Amino acid sequence: MLEKQIEASFGKKVNIETQIMALQSAAANKDIMEAMKKGKDALASHVNDEQLDKVADLIDDIEEHVNLVDEVDEALSRPVGKMMDDGELEDELAELEEQLVDEDLAEAPLTVPPVKAKAREEESKVGMDLPAAPAASVKKPMSKEEEELAALEAELV
Repeated sequence: MLEKQIEASFGKKVNIETQIMALQSAAANKDIMEAMKKGKDALASHVNDEQLDKVADLIDDIEEHVNLVDEVDEALSRPVGKMMDDGELEDELAELEEQLVDEDLAEAPLTVPPVKAKAREEESKVGMDLPAAPAASVKKPMSKEEEELAALEAELV
């Protein structure tokens, strides 16, 4: 019988402790809810529709001023004076290249050294008529890229 009383007392104690924990949890929940409500009210008092409009206006003003700065930068970076188009530049480059080729041809020697008598005798023995080798060194024709580079270097000098 004593054991039944101890078990009954233990069960009652567990029930009371469960109720105490439930009450403490409910009180904590109530405190949390009140704190959250106060936080929301404080936030609402600092942020309102009027402030939102002011922020939107401020952002618009900043964007407008950034656009003005971009326009000024663009205006200042534009070239001053007459600009030549690509076609005119290419024509001028072609003229300069032709001048360089003409100058190179004018400077190149056109004389051919006399052929030695022995060489002619050997040619006649073999039966071949081959032209004599040039006395001066032969210039290799310049590639288009080399001609353009030479023209640009000539402009710089």
